[in-house]
Amino acid sequence: MTGDSKDSLISALCGPEIWQWDSNGSCSISFKKDGTGLLRAGAELSIFIAAEFAWELKSSENTEDNPSFDIQITLTTRVHPYLRESRQHYTLLNEQALTSAAFQPKTYTIRLEEGRFDEPATPCVNSPPFLHRPPKFALRLSFDKSPFPPLEEWREEAKFAAEQCRFWEYKEFADKEVPRDGVLAALLHKVTG
Repeated sequence: MTGDSKDSLISALCGPEIWQWDSNGSCSISFKKDGTGLLRAGAELSIFIAAEFAWELKSSENTEDNPSFDIQITLTTRVHPYLRESRQHYTLLNEQALTSAAFQPKTYTIRLEEGRFDEPATPCVNSPPFLHRPPKFALRLSFDKSPFPPLEEWREEAKFAAEQCRFWEYKEFADKEVPRDGVLAALLHKVTG
């Protein structure tokens, strides 16, 4: 991998402030150029993972349309900066919810795509029916396996919640919401300026 292609991949991966699985941001991942990142998994008012991680680019197989690359991620017990002050409100957070196996280095193959994609949570069977068209996104980040730990890496007291949410099935994240098209969107744009 050349220095330029490595820099482009890192810029694309770290470009979005947050790669989201759902519009609420309850399940998301973000990467920083300094080799750290943030992983968050929650549902409704509960948060089970709000952890910093270390990451390292391992290799890449660049194509113009779909660059894919291998990355190593090591989840830490350090709490997401936004939740450090309120950590005491969450009894099953990070190491309280996950076994030590969840904090071992893991390698993933990731693909970055540009296009017009559904929000990853849209096809989720647990999602409520939509009264409006769900958002579309211009960027998609796909993992070969979820960055969220599999069921066997959840502590017994957190397994029920994990089984309900099935975080380990979340392998796609999106960014850059595409403006809604159509008459209603044009009207709203005209009214709101």
